[in-house]
Amino acid sequence: MTKLECIPCLLAHALKTIQKSGLSPKVESALFAQAFEKSRVLLDGAPAPLAAEAIYKSIAEVTGQSDPFRRFKIESTTAALRALPRLRESVRNAEWPFKKAVELSIAGNAIDLVKMDEAELENIVGWLEDYEPEFPETETISRLEEDIRSAETIFFIGDNAGETVFDRLILEQIDSAGIFYGVRGKPAINDTTALEAEESGICELAEIVSSESSIPGTMLDKVGQRFRETFYNADVVIAKGQGNLETLDKAPRAIYHLFKAKCEPIANLVGRKVGDFVVWRNSPISEDRQEV
Repeated sequence: MTKLECIPCLLAHALKTIQKSGLSPKVESALFAQAFEKSRVLLDGAPAPLAAEAIYKSIAEVTGQSDPFRRFKIESTTAALRALPRLRESVRNAEWPFKKAVELSIAGNAIDLVKMDEAELENIVGWLEDYEPEFPETETISRLEEDIRSAETIFFIGDNAGETVFDRLILEQIDSAGIFYGVRGKPAINDTTALEAEESGICELAEIVSSESSIPGTMLDKVGQRFRETFYNADVVIAKGQGNLETLDKAPRAIYHLFKAKCEPIANLVGRKVGDFVVWRNSPISEDRQEV
């Protein structure tokens, strides 16, 4: 998915990162000019996550910080783990535990540095513990639960670090030995890599599969062979966050997308409003398994 409205949003995120890097005004200006040039690929139809990869690589080269969001990822994971016992209790006490787990997992999508200041993290986690959203997609959630119950293999593609802890609430509802959890292969903004997934305790519930890519999304022609095989061979695929939606919205198989709609282009794509919590199942032209 590509929208011209993504360019100013992408550049705003890049500027925020550049300004946090402690560089001189001259270097900041040069880096932002590079970011502007790299964002122009969206004019040719490239998805925003592909441009984001190029922008953040150039920032890393200048700053020497291969993972500039590492400290925030640690802090968000630690905070989420502190909330986990109460979140589990909320799921256990719910009238429909699976639906509650889905709601909280999507609520965890709010842990996103590019959308909030680090100082807000504690307040956000406290809000998530007791949040009860208006949630219209009960039929899609029912279908997801039914598909999971009958599946032998599930591939859950993660998004941000910290959010991974909330994903555990769904994984703990799945009674299957074949659970795989997809992560970025290298640092990509504040997205989870294998390191953050392990710190979140995901490895206790699922086998971690690296995309072998630093794109903050899932471009199937740029991921590793094992990731691609797991994607096509799994009975059920779940993808978290907008980055995965932007890069998988036209994938040739069914995917359940769980996310908070954070911008107009994404909200319009799924027929919802900005700020809504969404469970959206794509409608692929063909759901036939592919040879990979």
